[in-house]
Amino acid sequence: MSKFFFYPFLSKAKDWIFLSEEETKHLMANRIKIGEKITLWNGRGLFLEARLEAYHGKRAKAKIEENWADKNINPVYRNGFQLFQALLKSTSRTDWLVEKATEVGVSCIYFFPTMHSLKKTISKSNLKRWKRIALSACKQSGYPFLPRIGFLKDIKKVAHKLESTVGTKLIADPQAQKTLSEYLKHSHSNTKDKQKNLLFLVGPEGDFSKSEKESFAKMGCIPVLLSRTILRSETAAIFGLAVIKSHFEDMHAHEICHQNFGL
Repeated sequence: MSKFFFYPFLSKAKDWIFLSEEETKHLMANRIKIGEKITLWNGRGLFLEARLEAYHGKRAKAKIEENWADKNINPVYRNGFQLFQALLKSTSRTDWLVEKATEVGVSCIYFFPTMHSLKKTISKSNLKRWKRIALSACKQSGYPFLPRIGFLKDIKKVAHKLESTVGTKLIADPQAQKTLSEYLKHSHSNTKDKQKNLLFLVGPEGDFSKSEKESFAKMGCIPVLLSRTILRSETAAIFGLAVIKSHFEDMHAHEICHQNFGL
């Protein structure tokens, strides 16, 4: 996929648009000249071809010419899997987590504090930075959907979000008997939820407390084992998301094979 530039208000009805100052800087950094074609993207799977018409001060003007991509999005991208991540102490490690989770293809990232979390809240500036990191990661990886990033201030908010979202709910648990791969292969693939959301919860460096695990169990969260070794919280998150992404891609490949060859 060619390099694309972010315009969140993109629609098929618009003929002319002005890119933000930030995106205009990216155009200049890539030495895009007047008259050259560019690809615009709205962060929700819609791509439109446009032509750079002019630089007006700090903003670029582009003329939309063609709609070519929303119908060509790989269906595997449309399977939503969400990360519910206990707050990490290190901001730099959280930066890394957001970047890699976006590259893998997560649809939402919700941070929240737990009993064992060393950090209990996040600043608005950090939240804004993580959204910028996610945007950059989408561009780098070609992933067509910008993930939603939010903060749930307590377990009650987490519970409400979990209970209001349809889909399979999994929680990383070092004491679980079944691995994530085993569950996805033998259980999730045979359920009606396989085309719906998959919600993945990861605890802090000291794991969830016993009471928190009991609360999540009552919400229908299924414990799964990630590794026989001890993983950092952010490593566990990316490990789990990669396994989940691979599972969705395998399901999609199997469905294509079944449709083409009747297997």
